[in-house]
Amino acid sequence: MRNQTVRVLLVAIAVAALAAAGYQAWSLDQQARADRASITEFETRVRGLSQSLAEIGATQRGYVAEGQNSERWQTQLTQMMADAVSKLTDLRTAAGTPEAQGALEAAIETMASFGKADQKARNYVSSGQGLSASDVIFADGHDLLNKAIASVEEARLHETARHEAAAATARRTQMFYVGGALGLTLVILIALVPTPKTQDGRDPMTGAESGSGLGLSHPSSGVAGKEATRTPAATSAWPAGQDRANNLAAAADICASLARVQSTRELPALLERVAGALDATGVIIWMPNGPPGLLHPVLAHGYASATLARMGAIGSDADNATATAYRTRTVQTMPAEPLSGGALVVPLVTAEGCTGAMAIELKKNVEPTDAVRAVATILAAQLATLITPAPSANAPPAGSHSS
Repeated sequence: MRNQTVRVLLVAIAVAALAAAGYQAWSLDQQARADRASITEFETRVRGLSQSLAEIGATQRGYVAEGQNSERWQTQLTQMMADAVSKLTDLRTAAGTPEAQGALEAAIETMASFGKADQKARNYVSSGQGLSASDVIFADGHDLLNKAIASVEEARLHETARHEAAAATARRTQMFYVGGALGLTLVILIALVPTPKTQDGRDPMTGAESGSGLGLSHPSSGVAGKEATRTPAATSAWPAGQDRANNLAAAADICASLARVQSTRELPALLERVAGALDATGVIIWMPNGPPGLLHPVLAHGYASATLARMGAIGSDADNATATAYRTRTVQTMPAEPLSGGALVVPLVTAEGCTGAMAIELKKNVEPTDAVRAVATILAAQLATLITPAPSANAPPAGSHSS
């Protein structure tokens, strides 16, 4: 790219995207820190409340302990019960989920029932019925306190689950912002790389004609001693200026969308967007899908179902661009013809090897330039992580070993 204005604009877009992503990631991190502090405080209050409820049970047992002053224990228990109910009310207000609030409301109601049972035990103590008071304290009182403690613990679990879910969402959002900004910056950096111009259509590094080694034949452009026959001038898939910047932005948006795919049902629409960003009339994803050694079209845009059916399968050792790209894991290109556009095939490569190939048919008189090949490679790398080939019918079951 040699247009200085467009280069400055693209650099500004990249800087703005990185700055915005950094700010959003920082904001989410600050929010996550505050949420962690909040849940830590909530858990601390829950532990203190559970301990207070347990101490209430121990204090109540002083009513019937040998040689103890029951009135002193009753006065102390009245204050402890009031403090516990106050803490439960405050904790219910601090809870952030309806489930936790409901559990704490149940604990408050349980403590009201405990208060009635406690009054019953006090009446028995006042009338000298120690055994009856013991039955109430060690049966009803004990069970009600345990129920209240269980409700408080349930509230803690609900709040912890909400915190973990919010933290996971924040991490995914941070990855989306940072990944989208980095993807856009990568596309812009590729676009800023100057593309050498050639006079005869040969590769500036090797001197070979584009598309060589694909088994293609090219008719002679003229006869010796006579003027060569001229064909319509081929064009780039991305013209200079604002249109090119728009196409780069579309490619970056596709990368961000591919990172958020949750179902294969979303892929056809994204493949249509890939075709639009590359000025292509059709895109086909070829993958092993059946007998070993054969590639089948598993996903396509721009072709009728009958056309795909007639294509059938391609042998992975065949002498064509698709098989060559799959076999060699390199991008294969074909120049534009007088009546058609150029084409390219990009391998789908993952850490486990080459899983297929993406064949792209460009519009009439459009050439597969370096920029088109670079962006197509980026999009193919994203797709390769989402689409996996079906297991071969002759493949051994997982865990088996050949002898």
